[in-house]
Amino acid sequence: MSLSHDELANNLAIHLMSDDRMVWEDIPVGKSGSVRPDVLTIQKSFASPNPISYEIKVSVSDFRSDVTSAKWKNYLDFSYGVIFAVPKGLIKKSDIPNGCGLIQFNGQSWHTVKKPTLHPAKLNDEILLKLLIGGSERETHKPIIKNRDFEQWVHHDTLRKKFGKDFSE
Repeated sequence: MSLSHDELANNLAIHLMSDDRMVWEDIPVGKSGSVRPDVLTIQKSFASPNPISYEIKVSVSDFRSDVTSAKWKNYLDFSYGVIFAVPKGLIKKSDIPNGCGLIQFNGQSWHTVKKPTLHPAKLNDEILLKLLIGGSERETHKPIIKNRDFEQWVHHDTLRKKFGKDFSE
C-alpha cells in the first residue's frame, strides 16, 4: 500500500515529534504565495531553534521539477537545512542536490540516508508570528490511542464465540 503525499507528510511529522521539537505540516512561512514546506520542525530552544524543512516527494517528476527550479533553495531563508522525504527506492542518494538531506520511508519506518549541510538562518518576526498565530491549526499532534473499555471487549468476545472472528470485527 502506498501513501499519498499528505499521508506521507503526516506520517513523517508524527515520526519527527519529540518532547524537544515542534512540528508543523504545510505551513506557509511568509506572505501570501510564499513557500510552504510540507513539514517544518523547530527545536524548542531560544538559543538554537534549528528549523529544518522537509519536502515530501511521491514521484520522480515532482522531485526533478523541484531540483531543476531550485525551489528548495527558498527554504534556506528560514531553515538550517532542507531534507527530501520519499518512499524508499524513489530516488537515489546521488540524485539529491548538494547540501540537502534525504530520508526514506520503507512502508513502516523512516531512515536517514543523507544528512543536510546546516546553514544557520535567522527566524524573523514575521515567520515566528506566522508559526504562533497560524501554526496552532497546522501543528502536528500525536494521535491519541484509545483503549477499548472492558464492556466493549466482552461484547466483541461474545460475538466472536457465537458468530466467528470475522463477524465480531
